[in-house]
Amino acid sequence: DGEASGAASPVAAGAAAPRSSGCFGGEVAVARAAKHFDTGQRDAFFRAWGRLVPPAEAESATGSALELRLRVHFCTFATRTAGAAGAAVVEPDFEDLKAFLAARPAAAALDESSTSLAPLFALPFVPRPHQNAGLRFVFEDAWLRKLRADL
Repeated sequence: DGEASGAASPVAAGAAAPRSSGCFGGEVAVARAAKHFDTGQRDAFFRAWGRLVPPAEAESATGSALELRLRVHFCTFATRTAGAAGAAVVEPDFEDLKAFLAARPAAAALDESSTSLAPLFALPFVPRPHQNAGLRFVFEDAWLRKLRADL
């Protein structure tokens, strides 16, 4: 079905014991991260991610799979939102995804969900991926809703 699913959410795990002070501060940080996700603010989101998700969780197979999917979300955000608004479709910018994959080659060896993640590794190398039948799912609302739920 093209969707990756993980066991426990690293953000939820991090939210249970946020590295920020106090429970209320953690709830605010999680809400802020969710807003950054929804508005396509990649840098702000990943700053919050770094504060909310313990390194062991972020570097786990589940955390790496989720981060890969998040990187794809932010790389395709402009394409998805332009298409939804009826504007001219903007080609996705995969530079951040390429940098992530170069910096984390172990992400390519993800175990539990690597079959469903495999198409994501091809995204930077396929022209007009939003028109490709095997990759179109990344640009659909169902994929985005699943990713947001997995946060």
